[in-house]
Amino acid sequence: MTTWNRCLSAIQEAAGRPLSDDEMEELIDELQARVRQARAEDAAGSSEDAVLRAAEQLAQDMKTAALIEKRNAALSLRRRLEALDFVRTQFRNDYAQGLEALMVGVNRVGIGNRASAAAHQNQLTGHYLGGFIADLQKGDLWPLFVSNSLDREIARALWLKGQKDADLSGIPTQARQIADMIAKWQDVARIDANKAGAWIRKLPGYIVRQSHDVYRIRSAGFETWRDYILPRLDPVTFANVKNLDQFLRETYSGLASGVHLKAAMQSPEGFKGPGNLAKRLSHERVLHFRDADAWLDYNERFGMGGMNEAVLFGLERMARATGLLRALGPNPEANFSRIMDELAKDLKNEPEKLDRFARQDRNWLMNRFAEVDGSIRIPANAMGARVASVTRAWQSMAKLGGAVLSAVTDIPIYASEMRYQGQTMLSGMGEALSGLMRGRGSKERQEVLGMLGVFFDSQRGDVISRFSAADDLPGRMSWLMQKFFKFNGLTWWTDTMRASAADAMSHRLALNRDVAWGGLDEDLRRVLGLYGLDGGKWEIIRATATRMADERDYIVPEGVRDAPDELLSRYLAGKGLEPTAARVRELRDEIETQLRSYFVDRTSYAVIEPDQRTHAIIRRGTRPGTVEGEFLRFIGQFKSFPVAVIVKSIGREVFGRGYAGDARGPRAVWEALRAGNGEMLGLAQLMLWTTLFGYGAMTAKDLAKGRTPRDPADPTTWAAAMTQGGGLGIYGDFLFGELRTRFGGGPIATALGPVAGVSEDILDIIGRMKNGDDAAAASFRTLLNNTPFLNLFYTRIALDYLILNRIQESLNPGYLRRYEQRVRKENAQDFWLAPSEAL
Repeated sequence: MTTWNRCLSAIQEAAGRPLSDDEMEELIDELQARVRQARAEDAAGSSEDAVLRAAEQLAQDMKTAALIEKRNAALSLRRRLEALDFVRTQFRNDYAQGLEALMVGVNRVGIGNRASAAAHQNQLTGHYLGGFIADLQKGDLWPLFVSNSLDREIARALWLKGQKDADLSGIPTQARQIADMIAKWQDVARIDANKAGAWIRKLPGYIVRQSHDVYRIRSAGFETWRDYILPRLDPVTFANVKNLDQFLRETYSGLASGVHLKAAMQSPEGFKGPGNLAKRLSHERVLHFRDADAWLDYNERFGMGGMNEAVLFGLERMARATGLLRALGPNPEANFSRIMDELAKDLKNEPEKLDRFARQDRNWLMNRFAEVDGSIRIPANAMGARVASVTRAWQSMAKLGGAVLSAVTDIPIYASEMRYQGQTMLSGMGEALSGLMRGRGSKERQEVLGMLGVFFDSQRGDVISRFSAADDLPGRMSWLMQKFFKFNGLTWWTDTMRASAADAMSHRLALNRDVAWGGLDEDLRRVLGLYGLDGGKWEIIRATATRMADERDYIVPEGVRDAPDELLSRYLAGKGLEPTAARVRELRDEIETQLRSYFVDRTSYAVIEPDQRTHAIIRRGTRPGTVEGEFLRFIGQFKSFPVAVIVKSIGREVFGRGYAGDARGPRAVWEALRAGNGEMLGLAQLMLWTTLFGYGAMTAKDLAKGRTPRDPADPTTWAAAMTQGGGLGIYGDFLFGELRTRFGGGPIATALGPVAGVSEDILDIIGRMKNGDDAAAASFRTLLNNTPFLNLFYTRIALDYLILNRIQESLNPGYLRRYEQRVRKENAQDFWLAPSEAL
């Protein structure tokens, strides 16, 4: 038997089953490519040795592939059975609600109803980014990391770390320290992904997960992209490539399509020949750069730009992918479809339910799935999507100058969440106010927050806002947005409130360490149960050591790693499971995940943050760059916050106290309010306090515009306050400038968003010009209301009284007095300093 035949027989034996003719042909091609590579690495060796060495490597890879195939088949089956049991048990009357809970979480009470794929993604994002940022801050390296001043040195350190006998002595100490932290958290993310069903091996010369900017790649075109990247690639990239031009074109098409933005990592579920083993088996890079400088040059031209953006993007992408794998297994999309098909079979004897589930429900459920798998991020038209996102960003910077004044309504919303967890509204508001007084706290407190999965937008936004926002923004516009929200105070406010919420929840658990599950407040037990935590797991959590910061004790998820094995084994035995070492490790990871999900998710309720469910409701599964997608995004600008208040705060009060009916829409709300679990009281408390704080927000904004507060005896004042405090506060800031309706805006702007409002202004100017009216003042006013940074609440009043009112009056004599009369008539308000008198 020839050497080739012996090798082929050994490889076929490694496959574990007979191979078809097509698979044998792929096998021979793969073996020949590996032989060529082996010969290139050892030109002095014999051909027979090269063949045997290549065959041995290929056979080993195929054995590994067979093991992965079995493991992933088992993981997929397990996740499918768990999902089916969850939906059938807890949502037996409404399968669609159960699938929504599985994808993005729901407010209804039930074990694990918030432990969704989205919750996995969010807590992992918080874990990786929060932990990484905390490590850098602890070493005083964060400013250096975000400055990009050591990018090449950090990249070279990461490149050399994977090489044998690498000499890093010539690299600055700080660059090596940052590289060590990057490598640490990339390894954490890689191991988590492998546990969930991926198979990602460590590679020599690995820097960070490659980032590819769809907009830049599409704009450049294939030839420009090819000519730039080709001389920077290592020859190993083409070791198994027959047709170089075809390979590069296919790679370019994949990157330009944006499919790399999807969260799902498709692991091998069945052996189909070794043609793409490297890609299917280990998710290895298709493109291998020849050195660190080549990678960094490409990243600056066609990637995220800086090393900091590439690192955080890679960690966030791994978090999204791993979260989806944890919820639905190695092939999430296929598994989700199979789950839906299995549930549809249950309804075969109920035609009406089956029709609704198979038609109506499937559509909006797939919208939820698109949010968690990342396909919603892929632009259909790159240029159109970019222009639209820049336009919306421009309007945000022009209209949200007073956003922090409206943010005072966060205080009762924060308190309502703490009340839901067993406190009182007053204690919750006091806690929020004291948190604002404390600020961000010490480095030790920020390290604890990182363990909880919570980090500051002021840190994250400096380098990640570009790709964490609803739509990608060019780097300069992203930087301007970050600076704008820093200058208007909203970033500080949100950071501080979020830190206060996570801090309070962790400290409260620490204070209850000596309390058994049955002695915990009933509301707290209910909330912990939403994430799958029960009495047995609480016994494990309260046995862990606490962390100390600012003279306060905290329970952190990482503490579960030190819990005694005996406690975990006892829990497993109580569930009828043999407490093997593997099961103990899995349970430990599960409790850590559930505890961190509790902190991250409930913090987004205390300080309202639109989540995947909110975005799915607004965007309805449409992609950026499409007509429908951009239309919905323009309408939804400034409305994601009020929608999130309705979905989270109001939805929590109505459905989160024990409602178990199967009704939908208004009927479900009515039934829930009559359930007798305190729903009406909770909703009334929320509305009362948000209305009161809404009046405070209105007063603050009126004073910033030179007006006196609105008359509290006027019923319309409280209607406006309810609107302001009930979730429309930030949307009201888009009306911060000129008074036009009782609530501040024209009908087009109110219904269709601020960009449409600009068209309304332009039409008004055109109408004035046609009628022979003086359009100069209206044009000037429109220009002012659409100029970024000009509307900051603490600068606009000075600009108005010192400069802008004078220009307005000179363009349209008598304008200021007519404006004052209109305010007095329509809003029953006066001025603490009348603009006309200030002249």
